[in-house]
Amino acid sequence: MNDLPAPYDALPDGMKEVILTTYMEDTRENDNFSSDLGSGRDKVKIELSLEQLLDRMRDSGRLHVLEEVYARCAILPSLWGCIRTITTIWTYPQGLEISEGFNFACDNADRLKDLMEASTGGSVVAARMPNGRLSTVPPQPPKFCRDDPSFTAHGPRDCYRELVKAGPGLHVCITRKPNRADTMHEIHIDKFQEVCVPKANGECQYKHATPNSARHMWDAAPWWIKTKAKEMFDFD
Repeated sequence: MNDLPAPYDALPDGMKEVILTTYMEDTRENDNFSSDLGSGRDKVKIELSLEQLLDRMRDSGRLHVLEEVYARCAILPSLWGCIRTITTIWTYPQGLEISEGFNFACDNADRLKDLMEASTGGSVVAARMPNGRLSTVPPQPPKFCRDDPSFTAHGPRDCYRELVKAGPGLHVCITRKPNRADTMHEIHIDKFQEVCVPKANGECQYKHATPNSARHMWDAAPWWIKTKAKEMFDFD
């Protein structure tokens, strides 16, 4: 793997691989690193060297977002490896102080879905092996739970919430099959994660009365209401 210029060569190998792949596969059509390359809806972008791009990402705070998400993915080591390319990185200020994260593409979304289902500690699931065959995976201690789709406002995606008692937590949203051609997957860190425990089937049982959950709802409720209204009534 070609390395990044100093000081970015000190980043973890997994991060460097995703950054390099995203940079090398960027075109006017795919919007990779759209914010930092200056791409807009008209697909006009600023041509930057890899070092210039990384400097811009560092200065904008978006490189720090990648580092934060990468670090939290350690709870499920295979998770970061499912990310191929990234776009639309946002910081906490850009995310209304609710979340920071990015959208991403992956090579095998079904395998990612299997990974997240297994992480809920629910009943035995069928996982796809590298040869494409299915193999049962025994329940593991839960690290995530599956969101109630009526509770989330992340579009046509199945979302999985990291189990925490306080503070931030990962939120992994996998686009459903019929929508994958036009909707990317999403991973972000909620600044104050909704506190949950997993039900026997892996679904989230929300603990709304906890201070962390109350803070999350206080921050996210205006955005949630607007997004749900847009879904129901189709307005901007």
